[in-house]
Amino acid sequence: METLSVDRIHDNMAILEDENRNIIEIPLQKLPAGIREGSVVRVKDCVFVLDEDEEALRRRKNHALFERLIQEDFDA
Repeated sequence: METLSVDRIHDNMAILEDENRNIIEIPLQKLPAGIREGSVVRVKDCVFVLDEDEEALRRRKNHALFERLIQEDFDA
């Protein structure tokens, strides 16, 4: 099962990135309702399914990294 993340949405197209940083463009109507920038989808047999748990995990990790970078900037 392949995992993709939504990099951006433009002109009714979702620009997704796979785990190898390859870019894939998919029409929004082929993706689940509620898709947004930062969403994580899993693909199996050409069916796209939102992975809300993985998205939440990635958002938490990104937020923690951001906080560490801000703190390092203040400590410097």
